[in-house]
Amino acid sequence: QFDAGTPKHFMIERVQMKTDSTMIQSMNVPAGTSLSDVNIYASTARTNQAHNFTAASTLDEVRTQIDKFYLDTSTNTLFWRVIAGYIENDGTISWIQDSKLDSFTRAGLTVIDYTSSNQYKMHIKNACTGDNI
Repeated sequence: QFDAGTPKHFMIERVQMKTDSTMIQSMNVPAGTSLSDVNIYASTARTNQAHNFTAASTLDEVRTQIDKFYLDTSTNTLFWRVIAGYIENDGTISWIQDSKLDSFTRAGLTVIDYTSSNQYKMHIKNACTGDNI
């Protein structure tokens, strides 16, 4: 249901983008949401690893670092950066190598394949009160 209020947990997977691209996503959160209510992490099923994102002080930090999120309490908006990533065996996060994704080029246009949930899945959890619908 898309009309049941703020999601408490959702996942982003099957990311299709070129290495070093920037895509910032956002969603409104309930008024009064604090940093302690938000948990964002990425996981890789293939290595059974997870990597926690950390809170940024500014939205600019989210644009320039791959594992930050920003909670704007003045607008009740949560921002995060999405990447085609991979969690290494030591728990660090990095871009997946383009060579590990199938792609094809035709007439000067290259289409990059998407990551699988075995490679990268992003989780966004919010400890907000759910709607009673």
